[in-house]
Amino acid sequence: MFYLHDVAEGSNRSSANDENASSDDEGVLDEDCWEFGSAASSELEDERHQEPTSPRPHDGASSGVELAPPAFGLPSVVEAADSDPIDTAPADEERVPPRGKSIAHFDLRDGNIVFLSLDLETGGEYCGIVQLSGQLFRQNMADKHHMTFIAVEDTFNEYVRPPDGAFWNEEACRQSHGLTAQSPQIRNGLPFTTVWTNFCTWIQENVVPSEKCILCAYRGETCDMRWIWKHCLAPRSQLTIPPQIVYFMDPLEVIKGYKCPLHPDKSKLDSLELGVVYQFVTGINLNGAHDSLVDVKAQTTVITSMQFCSYIDKSKSIRLVEDIFTAAEKRDMLKKMESLRPVHEPWFELVEGDGFTHTPPRTDRYTGVSGGADWGPSSEMLQLARGGDLPTMFLSIFTLSTLKFIAARTTDYAYNDWVVPTPRLDRDGNTTRRPIMSAIFPQRGETLPLNARHRCLVTKKKKKFKVTEHFILAWLGAVMTAGAYFNGDNNRGIDAIYSNASYGVSIPFIQNTMPQTAFVFLRNFIHFSRTKDQQSSGRRGYDPLFKVRSIINMLMERIRTVWIAGDRVTIDESMI
Repeated sequence: MFYLHDVAEGSNRSSANDENASSDDEGVLDEDCWEFGSAASSELEDERHQEPTSPRPHDGASSGVELAPPAFGLPSVVEAADSDPIDTAPADEERVPPRGKSIAHFDLRDGNIVFLSLDLETGGEYCGIVQLSGQLFRQNMADKHHMTFIAVEDTFNEYVRPPDGAFWNEEACRQSHGLTAQSPQIRNGLPFTTVWTNFCTWIQENVVPSEKCILCAYRGETCDMRWIWKHCLAPRSQLTIPPQIVYFMDPLEVIKGYKCPLHPDKSKLDSLELGVVYQFVTGINLNGAHDSLVDVKAQTTVITSMQFCSYIDKSKSIRLVEDIFTAAEKRDMLKKMESLRPVHEPWFELVEGDGFTHTPPRTDRYTGVSGGADWGPSSEMLQLARGGDLPTMFLSIFTLSTLKFIAARTTDYAYNDWVVPTPRLDRDGNTTRRPIMSAIFPQRGETLPLNARHRCLVTKKKKKFKVTEHFILAWLGAVMTAGAYFNGDNNRGIDAIYSNASYGVSIPFIQNTMPQTAFVFLRNFIHFSRTKDQQSSGRRGYDPLFKVRSIINMLMERIRTVWIAGDRVTIDESMI
């Protein structure tokens, strides 16, 4: 092992009961940071970087990466000012961190923490991880007078060979790490399962079971940890995280969350990219940035610097690994992984050689004794198209009877159905401020609950709209016109068609067709089904598409008459 020398004078510990001092978001109290001391750059010229004497096969020495000039990565020794010996807590002390301290406070104080600086590089969303690197370092608890950190000599650095058929995001790779499918490191790499197994072995060899790791990943919550969660924590994942990795810290979030010397308000940095922060801390350019081993060592330098280390034990700095993502975020990540998972019952995936064939029902076939009609528009649609009658072409699919059906369902949903407010839970299980309106269907003569109401209340200031097929048709026209004007611009809401402000469009013919209040009303209450006919999940007749089933069936019947699909149809996952 070799030492990291912290090059600055630290502050003395102020009192014996400093653990209970409150934290200060605007600065660092002496008692808030005595475990880590402080650092400066006065001895930067004397730093030495001692290379491992016997590197392992996956050590940084074999990565072929040109590291930054002197003092790159880890300063030789990180030493803080004199401090009092660390008191040990009584065995029966309640393990509740003092105010302002992190959940890892007692483990930090007792020397049970190993810091794992981790970084990975990917080839894109559909390629996966292509390089994984890590470095371990500890607080030196043997030094009772100075704060020092000890780095494990053996770093981890291995390249991953993605599976055959992986899709590389070549432009993004070129702009970041420069690796491609033809790079020697990738061609000689190992499958990710093997690399992860080697990584877990490396952790087991260098971290004793009684120690706990703080996984440190710069901007890790938005990148690194999502990949690790996908491979190790997601349902049905085949890999696991080493049990020693309990905590997580994102140095970037710490810098942004506290007014530390690295915060832009104090450092005046234009960017908080790792290379920029590293240069601010060391005064040296970061050569080889976006190589994960280089980034790992740069991250370690930042964490152990005088500008950062005092904020490690802050209340918002460290979280449990299992609490990194909310339930909603986990569900969103699972959705994106569905295409990579085996299909669920009753579906099954077809592969070459299965010999499976499918014959559609007779009503869905467009072939006959003469081979069937050519695919394309029907004669009815061709006639309308030749006449250039676009409104009639639209109404041949969205018929007036369909629009009348929508108008009737919308009127029932807004003005006729009875509802009662019910407490609502968000995706994380917390009660929201606004309740959800649950429909009730009282029988004739039955007394309504006192809090029963209709979804849309009619008052003197809020009149009742008469919903007709013409109302629906005008609203659909306004929506399509707004879509044509905005062209996918998500920064402007659809209400901008009525706005004269900087980002508004102010389309007069739409404003003359219907007032904004009518447009907003229909946007909020348009409906395509009878609510009382809906069956709950698990009951006979349950349909997950019940809300739109009626309109889908109506449109499908009309589409059959205006377009001949033929015997070759391309579908995607949104149609299944």
